[in-house]
Amino acid sequence: MLINRIAVDDIIWDTATCWDKIEAQCYCGRKFYPAKTNLKRGRSKSCGCKTTPRSDAALSPLYHTWRSMIYRCYSRNSPKHKNWGGRGIKVCERWLSSCEAFTNDMGPKPSKGHSIDRINNNGDYEPGNCRWATSKEQANNKRSLKKSLPGM
Repeated sequence: MLINRIAVDDIIWDTATCWDKIEAQCYCGRKFYPAKTNLKRGRSKSCGCKTTPRSDAALSPLYHTWRSMIYRCYSRNSPKHKNWGGRGIKVCERWLSSCEAFTNDMGPKPSKGHSIDRINNNGDYEPGNCRWATSKEQANNKRSLKKSLPGM
């Protein structure tokens, strides 16, 4: 369940306090435990990472690319998680902690038709393994899905 850009992973009964404990994952990828009432009332917006967009620049397509990359790698609630984070694909620490670092390393998108692509599909999102690519270029850079047949 996604509330205020926070993915609620589990609700755990804490026997020490006799309260429900919310296990959540911030949009930045960090796990934290917000108070249930703060989450319900909309007071918890993030883990404290201050990555909530506050300007037009933060709402740019490049910011969206950065946030989406983190979300599919670290949020089990992402429908794409099984093909990224579920396979062990991670975002390097430099990019995970800073959209500015990501922007400096990747540079601007050449066009709206470009999206982030990992050169080695089994590698992480990190400088040297990422580029801007068109959908045609990405189609030529897919991992092979070989199915073994019985008796082969």
